[in-house]
Amino acid sequence: MNPVIAIHDYGVSDGVTCHRLRRDAFLEVFSEILPDKDVRAGADSYDVSEFADRIGTMETIVATMEGNIVGFCTIRIDSPECAEVLYLYIDPQHRGAGIGSSLIHHAEKRVSDSYPGLASLYLDTVVPEYNRGFWEAMGYRYIGPSTCDYPNAKIPADRLEKKIV
Repeated sequence: MNPVIAIHDYGVSDGVTCHRLRRDAFLEVFSEILPDKDVRAGADSYDVSEFADRIGTMETIVATMEGNIVGFCTIRIDSPECAEVLYLYIDPQHRGAGIGSSLIHHAEKRVSDSYPGLASLYLDTVVPEYNRGFWEAMGYRYIGPSTCDYPNAKIPADRLEKKIV
């Protein structure tokens, strides 16, 4: 039997684990795709408390399985019509378990319910060769090149968008 994925609102006690999931993604997964300088820039772009404070001011939800955090999603509202999926990180040991799609569906519903005028969601990915198939399965489409602006670097990215009906 597969463990149940539970989703809850982000709490300050979740910050350390969410920071670790993001940092580990750069160091352990994206290091096979990105140049070393971009891996370091992404992994080291925020310290733990800064990151925890940052995602605590946005729409952030956390997924747990058997009481352990296995992923999180943060959406930043840019305007009443447009929002950005800023972060989606899943523990690599739990990839393929439906955590990412559960988080995205939950987050999209939440922001569309809270912002009825929301027309689109977009995201920038620095590793499109790693996650573009997932995003396309979620209904996002490539709209052009972009840049992820980290405090310590700018990394080339692909921008994807999903129109909200």
